Amino acid sequence: MKRSVLLMLLVALAIGQMGYAQQVGDNINVLPVYKTADDYIDALDYVRGDLYGNRQGEPKIAVSTVNPDHMLAVFNDFRTVDVPDDPPLPGLLASLPEERQWTLTKYFGVPASAFEQPAHLAGLEAGVGMSVSYDGGLTWVGGFVPGQFLGDTTPASIASPGYGLEGGSDPILLAAPCGRFYLIWLQFTRNDVSRLMAALIQDHNDSDIGHTFTWEYSTLIAEAHNAANGPFVDKPEGSLTLTGATDCSDITEELNVTWTQFTGKGNLSNFQNKLFFGKSVDQAQTFDITKVDDNYTDTSGTATVVDPVTNDTYVFFRSFNPPTMVMTKNKGTKWSKPVDLLETDPMAPFDMPTVSTLDLPFGSSIKDEIAPRANAFPTAAVTPDGGTLMLAWHERVTVQGVPDPFEGPKAVMIFSQDGGTTWSDRQVIAPTHPPSPAGLGFFNPGFPVGPQIQPRLSCTAGDPNQCLAIFFESRPYSAPWSNPADPSDWDPTTGLAKDGFLGGYDRVMDVRGVLIDAPMGGDPVFNPSFQISRYSYRPLLNGEETGETVDYVEEICPPGQTCYPSLNYSGYPHTGGGTSPFLHDYLSNDPMVTYVKDAETGVWRVAERPEDTPYGAAFITAFPDNRNVERPFENWDGSPIPEGDNWQSFGIYTPAGFELDTNGQPVFGSCYHPGSRDQNVLTAKISLGLRVTAPTNYKPFEPPVIEFPMTVWNNTDQERQFELMLT
Repeated sequence: MKRSVLLMLLVALAIGQMGYAQQVGDNINVLPVYKTADDYIDALDYVRGDLYGNRQGEPKIAVSTVNPDHMLAVFNDFRTVDVPDDPPLPGLLASLPEERQWTLTKYFGVPASAFEQPAHLAGLEAGVGMSVSYDGGLTWVGGFVPGQFLGDTTPASIASPGYGLEGGSDPILLAAPCGRFYLIWLQFTRNDVSRLMAALIQDHNDSDIGHTFTWEYSTLIAEAHNAANGPFVDKPEGSLTLTGATDCSDITEELNVTWTQFTGKGNLSNFQNKLFFGKSVDQAQTFDITKVDDNYTDTSGTATVVDPVTNDTYVFFRSFNPPTMVMTKNKGTKWSKPVDLLETDPMAPFDMPTVSTLDLPFGSSIKDEIAPRANAFPTAAVTPDGGTLMLAWHERVTVQGVPDPFEGPKAVMIFSQDGGTTWSDRQVIAPTHPPSPAGLGFFNPGFPVGPQIQPRLSCTAGDPNQCLAIFFESRPYSAPWSNPADPSDWDPTTGLAKDGFLGGYDRVMDVRGVLIDAPMGGDPVFNPSFQISRYSYRPLLNGEETGETVDYVEEICPPGQTCYPSLNYSGYPHTGGGTSPFLHDYLSNDPMVTYVKDAETGVWRVAERPEDTPYGAAFITAFPDNRNVERPFENWDGSPIPEGDNWQSFGIYTPAGFELDTNGQPVFGSCYHPGSRDQNVLTAKISLGLRVTAPTNYKPFEPPVIEFPMTVWNNTDQERQFELMLT
């Protein structure tokens, strides 16, 4: 028997009048510090949160299809690294012959210094962490993916095909019908074996006081033995193909996985690899694997999407030689011959290697050039009605989208409305940079368009369809808080450093977004860009009024050092033993509603109608951020680091619980600069209307009382009255 309860609520404005259609939520840490009590730390608090302030990055967030307030987040996680000298970038080989070192430096930005580390450090690795939220992303509690380290002896961990391997990285997460999630990730031991893994996670949505997610199982997709000159697997992506099933006990979706496998063959000018596609029709228990890159051998980075109308599967990948974007398509029987999408208008690539503090400068100071790696990998999306296929990446182009090797990088997009047969010209996604509204922590009165990297696309239903592109964009240098050591080291025209890359210890990178109207049968229309990164305000002095310049941003004040604004400085060298910046390889951007159960037919389908997203199109985004990283301030002997030299001192670090003995060796005790590794994954919800959250949306009716705790935000710029019905 159904009961209906009508609630009449007058909802106040949630975050003020913004002047835009979209509303940007607070930037929320998906792995905050967790303490059982203020005066007590439980032995597992470091698992539940980031108790010791280490690094997280390469996030992926997905929303439950049975309750949009239930969310999972996965990410590269350095909490498993508990040694004084942290390792190089995760997922890469540290001990290889010279030609392999060259290749990793060229394509993945591993600094030369990383290969000089002592051999005993090769097994000290990051892993894959995870967090869950039951209130729409407002609060989170963390954990580790089972099988990440030997100390985890839970049944799920021991049963994992990756159990006993030393590292994990590159997680991809997909929400599926019936509250299912598919996790895809890598586990490896350097100089030994690398494995591509998949797992099934279930949201039961059966409680508002306890966890509703369960880890069902994990399986092996593929493996490679990366001994000297041997192959390894890397960079997975995934998509789903719906089957038309109605019952959750049936197979409602097929899982598609793409990845790169480096073959260990080739030479300095022709490093060879293969791209593979794996399909599972039994919920990630087994996979049928096919090679999809034909004669291309110098490739990496894939994107895969499925047309929800035809179920055609598309795979896009980056070719480095020649530099271009490539597409192949499967209509159900076989893969088409790969097509060079930029053959008639060649690419002007922007592939940035890691520039470390140990490298030699092109200009006067390496401080102005240290930079995280950033390769031009593809991202793809298709509108829910199947009408428009989109592909984006970053490239050196003019504002008009014309490739130019002397320009800075910008996020660009092409689209097709005939199943990939023909494609539009390149368009710059965000050619302008409007000012942000005041009072919300953007601190952005309007800047010139800066260099843009790492775009990520997704689409959701609407009238018209709504797609979102997000990306990193650099703020310009401006004294005194963010300026080059030598002004001649910076090109104000391109926004790049002397070496032509996006470097600089004091460079600030914001996450920005563009909403794209994608009507059926019409060309996509780019709306003005908006800022997603939101920062905190500092306390005001007596009689002082708040402002929107960076002078009003919350500050970090190391002992004996000048205070500086708490912003996302991309040049912090907190990786590679304190020598290398690392901003990770991708951002996360997904619709809040992906699949729905059709009210008439009972079939699980793509959310394709405006009524499938009842409060306006909404997206959940996530990104790595350095705003909470604290700069070093003292040497090993306790003497102060000279003002302006702390960029060279990130190697002065021991984790929480270490100090130096009389021989200068780290031992258990206190810690040095623990905040210098505190890179976080932050999330922000992008919404267009009403926002309602509740820890559970189903309860058995037990007369006479049934309670549904909920929170309601009005994210429009008008006061409105809403009627909520519980049925």
